[in-house]
Amino acid sequence: MPSGAKQELFIRASVSGLPPVPLMIDLGSSAALMLSSAYARDQGLLNGKLVSTAAIGGVDGVRINDAFTIQNINIEGLGVSNVPTLGMRAWLSTSTVGNVGLPLIAQFDVVFDVTAGFVWLRPLGPRRRLPMLKDRSGLGLAASPTALTVVHVAANSPAEKAGWAVGDRIVAVNGHSIDANYTRGELWQVRSRPAGTLVKLTMASGDVRELRLADYY
Repeated sequence: MPSGAKQELFIRASVSGLPPVPLMIDLGSSAALMLSSAYARDQGLLNGKLVSTAAIGGVDGVRINDAFTIQNINIEGLGVSNVPTLGMRAWLSTSTVGNVGLPLIAQFDVVFDVTAGFVWLRPLGPRRRLPMLKDRSGLGLAASPTALTVVHVAANSPAEKAGWAVGDRIVAVNGHSIDANYTRGELWQVRSRPAGTLVKLTMASGDVRELRLADYY
């Protein structure tokens, strides 16, 4: 398990059958997989795929990136299918083309030996795997203790087709009011429910809007 100049940890992985490349392990990332958008385009990973957009917030504000699904990633001989992926448009690293986040690592039993430079992976059975959540709404949301504010509407998503706009404010989801526990409970996972699910969203104005979830990337 190699490490970078800043002691980052890497594993080698083959993305959609391509030659293995080093990917940084980022257990603090809620994204299953991040790839450089330039790498994804150059390697033809986006050819024939549904590609949308996603917002990532940081200290410098909200940045728009690409969203797509990788059909298969093989990590040291162990495969995982249908991986939700963020394509990072401003990728600065010169030592890797992407990151493996906690949702993807959580598909395995993992033992790290940082001192010796080893990582052991063993696939989990289907019942023990944590889901790799995939947004099916198209709403990029910023949470406050009492409301969700739309900060991005994903391209070609159900939200875009339904006319949602940046700045729209949601105060309840399926009749449950937004509160400080939103990101720690199950309510925030509503956007990742199966395609076809109908979600009722109460606006700050009191109006109730319906949004039917769908796979859009």
